[in-house]
Amino acid sequence: MKNILNSIKNGLKAVLLVLVLIVGTKTQSIAQCPGNVDLEATSIDPSATTVAVGQTVQIIVAMQNNGPCAIPIGEATCQITLSSVAFDLGVPINFADFAVPPQWSYLGAISNATQHNLFFQNNAGEIPAMGGFYFQFDVVGKAIAVNSPITLVSSLSGTATSSDINSTNQSASTTLTVTTPLAIKLSDFAGAIHDCAASLSWKSTNEENFDRFEIEFSADGRTYQNVGTVKGQNTGASGSYKFNYPQQTIKGFYRLKMVDKKGNINYSKVVKLTNTCKEVKAFVYPNPVAAMQDANVVLQNFGNKVEGILYDAAGKQLRVVKLANGSNKLNLQQYTGGNYLLNIKDENNTAVSVRITVAR
Repeated sequence: MKNILNSIKNGLKAVLLVLVLIVGTKTQSIAQCPGNVDLEATSIDPSATTVAVGQTVQIIVAMQNNGPCAIPIGEATCQITLSSVAFDLGVPINFADFAVPPQWSYLGAISNATQHNLFFQNNAGEIPAMGGFYFQFDVVGKAIAVNSPITLVSSLSGTATSSDINSTNQSASTTLTVTTPLAIKLSDFAGAIHDCAASLSWKSTNEENFDRFEIEFSADGRTYQNVGTVKGQNTGASGSYKFNYPQQTIKGFYRLKMVDKKGNINYSKVVKLTNTCKEVKAFVYPNPVAAMQDANVVLQNFGNKVEGILYDAAGKQLRVVKLANGSNKLNLQQYTGGNYLLNIKDENNTAVSVRITVAR
């Protein structure tokens, strides 16, 4: 009996020792954070390089925490300074935080005869380690200015201050030019998703000496690319326009770049569309494709009447093949070793390109 009791006591001691070690380890881990954070002001950019007097443009602020610990709620702040001579603040400011879940809030602005100073803080949530995020707000062109500076300065407070491992990366700057507004007046710029594609429409008046609309698309609301051009009707009165674009991403941001015959530029507001269709995907395996092998071309979420056009490295068209969602066999045994490009497109003009390497 005595031996049994001693065995039980020894077992209990072992369990207690393990629990002490576990609790001690957790306490040490918790004590290490908050601390060792790195708030970086990555960039501050306008959604367009120019804005006309009276027009609105989005200012996009990108920041990140390089870690390794999270920054607690309310301990990250930033100040943005821009000219009050060249710009008015949007009323309301139209602040939008794109972090998931939201982190930042707009505290307010202090303005004087020369500057607007805007203040933001992470009052809505902690900033996770190794996490990037951005928010945006609107400003309005007020007076003509060339390359007017906009600066961002971030800082930490509270427990995070003493443990910032890099305090030299907490500022960024950009410039924005304010121009004379074009004669053309834009109205009813809107969009909707139809058949997995973006359908844009707008109306204009006073098109005298007007040249064209350039349609610009962005998947993130920050970086835009030209996806099409529509010539102005140049009637001097009014015009109605439509443009379709095969949006392959869930989110899509669109704006119009308006150019007159002298090359002067204005931008429209930004229209945001959400595509409820599933994103198309295409991949090839094996890749590289060895001798005496067929390539498997796997497609997902394309529409009907899908075809693939195969090109060689010089851009010469080699063949056209019919494809469908799922796995498709592609015989490449007749081709020499090298790189090839397969352009895949369906009846909705949804297109994807896949590179294929043939090994011989």
